[in-house]
Amino acid sequence: MLTDGTSPPTLWASSAAAIFVMALAGVLHGAPEEAWGQESRAAGSLNQQPQRVVRELELSPRIGPPGTRVTLRASLLPALTPVQLAIGATESGFEALAAAQTDADGNVAGTVEVPAWAAQGKQHRFIIFNLYFSAVLAESRVFHVTDANGAVVRDGELGSSGAECTTLQGDDGERYRLIGDIDGLGAGDRVVVAGVLSVVAEGCDEGQTLDLALTSIRAARTPRS
Repeated sequence: MLTDGTSPPTLWASSAAAIFVMALAGVLHGAPEEAWGQESRAAGSLNQQPQRVVRELELSPRIGPPGTRVTLRASLLPALTPVQLAIGATESGFEALAAAQTDADGNVAGTVEVPAWAAQGKQHRFIIFNLYFSAVLAESRVFHVTDANGAVVRDGELGSSGAECTTLQGDDGERYRLIGDIDGLGAGDRVVVAGVLSVVAEGCDEGQTLDLALTSIRAARTPRS
């Protein structure tokens, strides 16, 4: 116990980490507001009531290998408040990367590095916690971890196809424009694709901004009933 009767921050962080690991799979799917309902229920089971996620955390860039420097920005947070900048992944928990403080208008910005443990096969999001990790104040859309050459593997369902635009609805919640031959597969087919991911200024079909230049594509194996 500290002299003022409160627990040390490390104990708060450990407790919050246990809650967050349980709920992380839910948090890493869908929009922040949708994901929060799942995390809130998980936290509630441990008699915790963390603050609701109400802000989106902006990323630049949104793709890259471990070691990539990523700038985080959020606004309309509590003013003049210490916060923790972190990254989380499905089935991996989260890691605090840096401390920061919001300004008088509730804005915060910081640059952090994607950790070495970040893996291509998992969904990652950046998160802003309060100082003691007991409340999530903001979270980002998916950050796409690639290898050094920008390569990823994605599962999903083929959407529209044509000479100019073939799309993939990824199981990670993202939509991609596929560049290359889809080998006779068509809309609605479940597929596994590998390729090089890039961000483009203009996309297709509702403004896609992620291009996936195919190196391979195959029909996904249908689970046995």
